[in-house]
Parts: sequence; structure tokens; C-alpha cells
Amino acid sequence: MLPPRLILGVLSLGGAIGGARLLRARREARAREVERVRQALLTDPEPDPFALAWVAGLPEPARRYLAHAIAPGVQLPTSAHLRMVGNIRSEPGGEWLEVEADEVLAPPRGLVWSARIRGRVLSLSGDDFYLAGRGESSFWLMDRVPVLRADGPDVARSAAGRVAAESVLLPSSLLPGHALEWRPGDDLDSARALFKVDTTPAELTLRLAGDGALRSATVQRWGPTRFGPGKGGRYTWQQFRVDAYAERTFSGITIPVRFSATWVPEEGPEFEFFRAEITRATFG
Repeated sequence: MLPPRLILGVLSLGGAIGGARLLRARREARAREVERVRQALLTDPEPDPFALAWVAGLPEPARRYLAHAIAPGVQLPTSAHLRMVGNIRSEPGGEWLEVEADEVLAPPRGLVWSARIRGRVLSLSGDDFYLAGRGESSFWLMDRVPVLRADGPDVARSAAGRVAAESVLLPSSLLPGHALEWRPGDDLDSARALFKVDTTPAELTLRLAGDGALRSATVQRWGPTRFGPGKGGRYTWQQFRVDAYAERTFSGITIPVRFSATWVPEEGPEFEFFRAEITRATFG
């Protein structure tokens, strides 16, 4: 008969191996799901090239923005593949961590954001996605241990607001039509785009420079009332702002390439949590 300690050791080893296999299977299943969403978002460009006549009847700021962002004759993309680097933090006053991310964006249908976040010692890797009314976030510690998984109605509605805000990274998605309407803003350098991301309403307010370059984009986004330790609380509509600091033209499409993202609650200070620079952009 084997000694009890040896039996316990074998059982513990077997449990550890089984647990590792289970975690690996979960990670592989997640990777397949993310790839399915990514492929669903990568569709063919619109067949007709862009012409300024398409925006002739819009409010002047909207016309100025779209004419600045899309060169005449460009075949209109329906998706963007973006590579970015930057910094992210999880709470006001928290440490800024380095992030590298690859994103497929196809407003108003959805997005996949795959990222690696590096701290001083440890790293996280994972994905956010939204498609067809479903939003999820899943991150792993050192590519091995699951540390975050979020889904459900609140996550999906918040992710839909993110898709709306990031429409400025694919300006062809903001052309009139497809249930999108432009209205004048509060002044001569602002305009509002009204549309839906599935069932989630979006009113995206753009503030522009004189030449049509984007300065900021603001939308009401569903989000938690607290961030950081004890985060969560109830969810509510809050202002969410993207500030643009530099732009670049890729194959006739001009987008912000250096920007930040900030929650602006009705009460309490603003929470800037993301700063990024796009290093590569391709459109399809």
C-alpha cells in the first residue's frame, strides 16, 4: 500500500494538472469567441467612393468635419484595424500602467479590443468586445490566471456607448444615412450625430477646429457611479469624453492618433483613465 503522504501528493498533482488544463481550455474557448467576433466585424468596404455632395445638406460643422476626415474619391471603409500604445488606470489617482492594444472597430456594429497591460512586476492580457447587443470583458494574469470577467446588461450597454464614442476613429461610420442624423450643435464649431448602437441611443457631440479637425467627442454613456476600490454602485448615464490632441491621415482617412478618454460624472471630479497613441491604422 502506498504511504498516505504519497497518495495525497499524487492527488494534489493530479488536481493541479486538471486545473491547469481547465484554465487552458477556458482561455482557448475565449480566444475562439473573440476571433469569431473579430471576423464578424471585418466586412467589405462600401462600393461607392466618397463625394463631397454626400454631405452638402448637413449642418456646416458636420459638413466641415466629414470633408476634413474623408478625402474625395476614397472607397468608404466599414471597419478599422488599429494598433495603439498608451497608459491606463483603474481608479482616480491610481498608477498609470503601460498598455499595448490591437483593435478591430466597426461602428455602430461593434468592436474587439485586445490588450496587454504591464505593471511594475505583473502583466494582464485580455479582451473587451461588443457585438449584437452583447458586451464582455475578460482579462488574465500572466496569461494563466483569470482575474476579471464582466458581462451582463450593464456591461453591454456601457460597451455600446464606447462603440458610439469611438465612431470618430472611423469617420465613414458618421456619414448620413443608415439611421444616422446630424443636427447643429450649441455653437458654430460643434455638431451632434444621433444614432443607435443596436437598441442603445447615442447623441455624439463633436467639437471642432476651424479646419474641421476633431477637438473632442462627448456622449452619454452607461457607467458605474464609483471607480477603484469598492467600485460599482449603481449604473447611470454619465458624460463620457474623448479629447483629441493630434491627427494623421491613413489612405485618405484622417483620424485622431493621440487622444484621451475621461468619465465626467454629474457629481465628483472627472476621471481620465486612458491615454493612447495610434501607431498603425488600416481600413477595410
